[in-house]
Amino acid sequence: MSAVLACAAPAPAAAQPVPPPAVADLDGLQLWVGPAGAATRIDGSWESTWGGGVQLVRVRERAAVAVAGAGIGAAHYAGSDGGRLWLDAVIGTRRLGGVMLGLAAGPAVDLGGDHHPRPGGTVAIWAFAGVTPVVRVGALEEAGVFVEVGASLALPALRW
Repeated sequence: MSAVLACAAPAPAAAQPVPPPAVADLDGLQLWVGPAGAATRIDGSWESTWGGGVQLVRVRERAAVAVAGAGIGAAHYAGSDGGRLWLDAVIGTRRLGGVMLGLAAGPAVDLGGDHHPRPGGTVAIWAFAGVTPVVRVGALEEAGVFVEVGASLALPALRW
């Protein structure tokens, strides 16, 4: 009798594969990587900088805090020896006009062959529009205040 019941019992349902997230749905944990360029006013003159960054962010498009995470970046001064490294906490929202706007802030260090490392900090305002325009203001020991106006092209490299 049990052999008949075993043969007649329905087979367990096969596990259904989980479909990948829709391309239009950006929610999730993301690793963004990309280049950046800017004009930087430091030590009394303007010069171009180029570099890039890596950010690990949690995106929740419909939430008040739509982006939260952290990033590291580096920029090289094109006209002089040296550059800058920074570590940022990143936060963004769509609640101010529908465009993703955000802040990034954290410690920075200015490096160069002609001076010792100069610690400091930065605050940046950014907007995501494919290309991300950025205005960054910072202060560095001995060098004083700097202003940077530029853009980054950080693209999602991984999404979980």
